[in-house]
Amino acid sequence: MFLKLLLAVFVGLNPVYEYRDNFSSQELKNWEKISGNWEVKGNTLQGTSGGGDGLLFYKGVIFKNFTMECSVKVENREGSLFFRAVDRENFYLLVFNPKVANVQGSVLLLRRLKGRETYFAGCEQQVKTKEWVKLKVVCEGKRIDIYLNDKFTISAEDENLESGYAGLRVFGDIFNGCNAYFKDFLIKSQEEKIEKNIYRK
Repeated sequence: MFLKLLLAVFVGLNPVYEYRDNFSSQELKNWEKISGNWEVKGNTLQGTSGGGDGLLFYKGVIFKNFTMECSVKVENREGSLFFRAVDRENFYLLVFNPKVANVQGSVLLLRRLKGRETYFAGCEQQVKTKEWVKLKVVCEGKRIDIYLNDKFTISAEDENLESGYAGLRVFGDIFNGCNAYFKDFLIKSQEEKIEKNIYRK
């Protein structure tokens, strides 16, 4: 009886679905490039954009309640994670802006609905350009918790998007391009994964 109970607890604590990517393959076979430029370089993924969004979707799996982690190093502008994406016009966005000279860095939570972005939570942070930082998103129902280098940083609630795809984003323009690096991507869910052939672009 004890062993059955222990097994039940063990199964309950382990995620039903987990995916890791250390970006050791040049092919990015589990990812879908939507915009921007994405290239694997020495177990890191470089994302650049000089024309708005650079979006990279993790293929074919919808997440509702989950934990997502990724280390990010920004050389110019920002490096971001997005989640619960219906398509490129509707998702939540965790934006990491490094500290530059005397300009304070920040971590921002945005919602994009029908292409329009709205800020709903955020804080200042001290990580500078060209320094690695670990970003973590924990979604449970309408609650969204953000961790910076495993330190609890932001908590917010929003009911606009219940589930969707996850991925990476960079953002730049012709006057000020974006250049960021990503490594050690992890996403795990306690729920059965829901597979879709493709999201709406």
